[in-house]
Amino acid sequence: LEEEDADDMASLTSYLMVFIIYIADRYGHIIKSVDKDGKYQGSLVLIPPVKPFLYKAYQFASIEHNGKPPSFLWDDAGRKARSNAFAETEKRHHEVMHDCIDDHWYVNILGVAPSAQGKRVGTRLLQQAIHLGGDKPLFLDCHNGNVPYYEKHGFQVGKNYAFETPKGTSKSAFYYNAMRRDPRQ
Repeated sequence: LEEEDADDMASLTSYLMVFIIYIADRYGHIIKSVDKDGKYQGSLVLIPPVKPFLYKAYQFASIEHNGKPPSFLWDDAGRKARSNAFAETEKRHHEVMHDCIDDHWYVNILGVAPSAQGKRVGTRLLQQAIHLGGDKPLFLDCHNGNVPYYEKHGFQVGKNYAFETPKGTSKSAFYYNAMRRDPRQ
């Protein structure tokens, strides 16, 4: 990435993290893992079952609290493409969870610090989410490289789809997966 693009991407990522954390902090769960010395290992953001129109209200509340997204988000085709990607993700989410769209949990973020990877931190966080989900289905989205990990935990790919890159760039499309885990009986 060019320096300006990298700065924009960092700002966008920061805004989106604050946006999601605001929603989870008020309406969902943020599960955090620390080691015995209190050092951060990872976290999971879990959004509880909610009617789609109410989740939109949560999004608007987050925007009101955090301010509008950075203006550069809308400045060029690449940034518009990222915005379109979010809309595509939401569309696939609704397709995969159509039978329980307002009655499932959403694993919005699962992140593990590089120093804690390979130490089962992600597995423990995901097990916590599965436990909290109880008798409700869970949804998450991820890129192709993470599919085998989530399949080990009972998730199944409901939809694999491509994000197209803006015309005129040399980047090829990348693939994402809408995944679902139904409760075990």
